[in-house]
Amino acid sequence: MLPKLSCLDIQTLNCFFFQSKGVKMPRKRAGVLPGVRRYGAKSNYTAEALIEALEKIRSGTVGQREAAKIYSIPRSTLKNKLEEKHIQSVGRPIAVNRDEEPLWLTIS
Repeated sequence: MLPKLSCLDIQTLNCFFFQSKGVKMPRKRAGVLPGVRRYGAKSNYTAEALIEALEKIRSGTVGQREAAKIYSIPRSTLKNKLEEKHIQSVGRPIAVNRDEEPLWLTIS
């Protein structure tokens, strides 16, 4: 009767077997790791294309879905621009402007 092997034992045996033959184990996961965002993967459009698409949508000649297909712009981006969402600058507002900065440098 053969002894029972756990999954870990079988994996290590397979690993030793393949390494001795010079064969690499296949990768379980290809591409980007989960939780890692690829920035710019979907955004292959220019600012001019975005402006033109928004003008055509506002004039009523083209719908949002059609403009998204024609200009290769995500529909959510077009929708956010039309509703004026996410237009504020990112980050904390500047506390000292450029004119006051030299005064603060002389004080400290």
